[in-house]
Amino acid sequence: MKYLNLGEKRSFLRLVLALVKPRIIELLLVTAVPVLVLASNGWPNWQVLASVVVFGTLAAAGANAWNSIIEREIDALMNRTKMRPLVTGEMKLNHSISIAIALTAISIMGMYVTTNFAAAALTAAAIGFYVLGYTILLKPRTNQNIVWGGIAGCFPVVIADAAVRGEVSLGGWVLFLLVFFWTPAHYWPLAAHLKEDYSLAQIPMLPVDKSEKTVAAWTLAYTVLTIITSVAFFFIVEMGYIYLTATVIAGIVFLILSIKYYINIASDKPMSSMVIFHFSISYLAIVFVAIAIDVLL
Repeated sequence: MKYLNLGEKRSFLRLVLALVKPRIIELLLVTAVPVLVLASNGWPNWQVLASVVVFGTLAAAGANAWNSIIEREIDALMNRTKMRPLVTGEMKLNHSISIAIALTAISIMGMYVTTNFAAAALTAAAIGFYVLGYTILLKPRTNQNIVWGGIAGCFPVVIADAAVRGEVSLGGWVLFLLVFFWTPAHYWPLAAHLKEDYSLAQIPMLPVDKSEKTVAAWTLAYTVLTIITSVAFFFIVEMGYIYLTATVIAGIVFLILSIKYYINIASDKPMSSMVIFHFSISYLAIVFVAIAIDVLL
């Protein structure tokens, strides 16, 4: 990874973007918009769509900002995070806190005013769980942190569902479960690749505490659970065959890669865990885009 030269002066906008980590936000929106289509049984009302996209983005940005604030000392120890603005000193702590407070308040109130109480309450719960549950309580204390901490990443689907319906449907909770199972299968391969960073920061990620074979085995287990849940969704919500075909094909590829990863690691053959990580992103996008296409067609 190429890091910014410390002598290069970043604009305020670039500093804010570095604080809120927008790449994580993109993935959250990929799951939320298709659920809006599903809940609306067609293209959603423009106001609801705009509200979920805008205030969902601000909520995720606020949560990420709090994460950057809380973990600024840890970030200084890891290569991939050492250029964040609170580490380099380019942004003052009080300015970061002000940004985090503003993003949090605007996102929750905006969601309430433009959609409904249920969506706003779930938005607040998502931010609270990510900041308090994951960042402060779970991440520094257990190698299963990403399993339970990943719940925060499941919230966009139920927020989107509630924004349309005023409550969360059974289908919304099944998709919540799908993202819950997907998160460890997605993140543990990345954590394995960044094992040295997490070890330096003394964060007890599974790859730090356990062997690579154990990580590969758990990755495979959660991949299987993810695929089972995606197929179950087809029957529970009575989706069409566009969804089923896309999901099964993507699931087979995901499964083959996870099995290959486990077999190679168990046989002491080299295989980059990043292959799983990169495809897992494509898998989730395929599943949720297939939901939207299935409904719209």
